[in-house]
Amino acid sequence: KDQRVLADVAATAAQAAAHALSLNGFSIVGPGSGSGVGIKANAQPQVRIRNGAVQGMGDMGLFLGPTCAVERMRITNNGDTGVDGGEGCTITGNVVSNNGHHGISASGVIRGNTVVGNVDQGILAAGVIQDNTANDNFNGIETKAVASAAPVDTATVIGNSANHNAAYGVII
Repeated sequence: KDQRVLADVAATAAQAAAHALSLNGFSIVGPGSGSGVGIKANAQPQVRIRNGAVQGMGDMGLFLGPTCAVERMRITNNGDTGVDGGEGCTITGNVVSNNGHHGISASGVIRGNTVVGNVDQGILAAGVIQDNTANDNFNGIETKAVASAAPVDTATVIGNSANHNAAYGVII
């Protein structure tokens, strides 16, 4: 059964490094307002989230730390960023749409995602940004050093599609 979140809390919080959570097709569904986060593990490295959905949280859908992995998730209609990850993350094969800030904000490998209708950037990232579709966001894809002290942005942007974004398709 899907987990419904009725208060401003983190629905799930990973407390240990190298933690894996498969939702097995289930959803974490928030109330649509407030300050709750779907899955919060920003202080833990190597957290892996896969195979489910997080929607309607008042704040972020996923708030993850360095070297995270997000695979085959649907992250929709959250009040802030859909997927907020740290450095060295692998974010692949997700649908991230209609979030109140960025769709995906992380550095590492951002590959094969569909980001649509996010209020700000569909993808804000450094690293390898490959084979993503970014449509109907404010900006489709923007490269930027995320959670890094690096003085310059470093990214390889390859094979992406960015259409019908309000301002720019790709900003490097």
